[in-house]
Formats: sequence, structure tokens, C-alpha cells
Amino acid sequence: MSKFSLPLEVNMTTTLTFRDTILETITHNGQFWFTSAELAKALEYSDAKSVSIIYSRNKDEFTEQMSLVINLITNGINSRLREKAVRIFSLRGAHLIAMFANTPIAKEFRKWVLDILDREVGQPVYQPEAPERFTRTDTRNLARLVWWITQGFRFGQAWTNAVYYSLRNVTGTPSPMPFEAQHIPLLAEECRRIYYVTESLRKITLEAEKQTLKRILRKREDVQTVLAEIQQFFESSHQQQQQGIAEHIDHWYEDEVKHFLTRH
Repeated sequence: MSKFSLPLEVNMTTTLTFRDTILETITHNGQFWFTSAELAKALEYSDAKSVSIIYSRNKDEFTEQMSLVINLITNGINSRLREKAVRIFSLRGAHLIAMFANTPIAKEFRKWVLDILDREVGQPVYQPEAPERFTRTDTRNLARLVWWITQGFRFGQAWTNAVYYSLRNVTGTPSPMPFEAQHIPLLAEECRRIYYVTESLRKITLEAEKQTLKRILRKREDVQTVLAEIQQFFESSHQQQQQGIAEHIDHWYEDEVKHFLTRH
């Protein structure tokens, strides 16, 4: 089967509701298409592979009007844009998948799909205007903010993943869906909040390393005594450090975050 490449700016999605389940559909050629993951969710499979297996076993019964592979441009690692081959199913393809499915809800899902098909045949389906997506510049600027937030930590990739998880959580953007332009103020504020935490942690970690190297390793002072003094130092200087960190963050906000907000 041929592959279609959908650029980021035309990866339009529409939300449908089956029972209490929210399903994200891809709008392709004016029609609703489901990914395997969304079909698995609707049919109450725990793994999207179940849908892929159904298709593989019965693919001779599917036409290109029922299932095809497209290249979606999505946010990848470090928010870099990448193409990902994804198999999608039209409403008729989704109905056929449900015919082969063995879950208790499959019959009800088939009826739901047919109801949508009837509406599509009877009258045009309203296609809501797609929200403005992130541009490459937006994605690059956000990646730079995340780099500033996570730099210097040993488990850098874990930090990066956690930051993006937090950003997706605060904007309600499930992976791998791209962020929307309307999310930029929320993302900027969340980045500022996280940076305050990581910058404080960086300063504490740096001071602990300096004291350990100087006093325990070089001067061979008593370990427990030094550690106790380090802890006491942190507790007593915490309030003093906050002012300096706040000023540092204000400068960072002016230089980096506002650049992100203005989308330059």
C-alpha cells in the first residue's frame, strides 16, 4: 500500500465520543480515520497490537479506502519533529476491525460506527476549524527552554522526558499529538515553575559536591561531621538563596521565555 505524508500543519484532529471514551480521529480527505491505538481504546483492548494483529490476519479484506499508512509528523525526543509511519482506519475499516474483534463491546461499537456513516451519507459532517499548531520555530524554542531547565543533571534524558510529561499534562496534550499555539502561555508558565525547582537543585548539588571534594576527599575531615554541617548550611541559607535564584530566573524569563512567547 502507498503511504501518504501529512505535514504537521494539516494533521487535523476531531474528537468523537463513544460511550464515555474520548477518541481522537485524524481528518484525511474529509473523513474520520482512527489510529490502531484509538480503536484499541474503543474496543477495550489493553494493547494497540491487538488491532494490528486483527488487521494482519485479515488484511486481504481491507481496501485502501478502509486502511492505509500515513506519515505523521510528530514531536519526538527532545521535541524534534520526526515522521512516523502510522496505520489508520476509516469508519468502514473500523467497522470491519470490530467485526473481527472478540471484546464484549465490539457489537455496540459497530452500531456506533454505522450511525456515523449514516450521518455522513445523509448530510455533510461538520469539520471544525483545526487549531493552530506549533511551528518549527515554536518547537525549537520550547526545546531550548527544556534544555535550560535540564542541563547539568546526570540523568539528563530522564529529566527531559519528565519535563515534557509535565508540559503535556498541564496543557492536556497526549503524546504524540503536537502542542497548539494557544498552549504557549501555559507552557511558558510551567517552564518557569520547573526552572525555579531545577535551578535551586543545581545550586544545592554544586555546593554539596564542592564541600565533599574539598573537606572529605582532600582534607579528610570526618564524613558525618561534614555532611551534618552541609545540611545545616542548606537549611540556614535556603531563604537567602531564594532571592538570588529569583533574580536569576527573572533574567532567564526576560531572555528566553519571552522569546518563546513572542514566537520569534
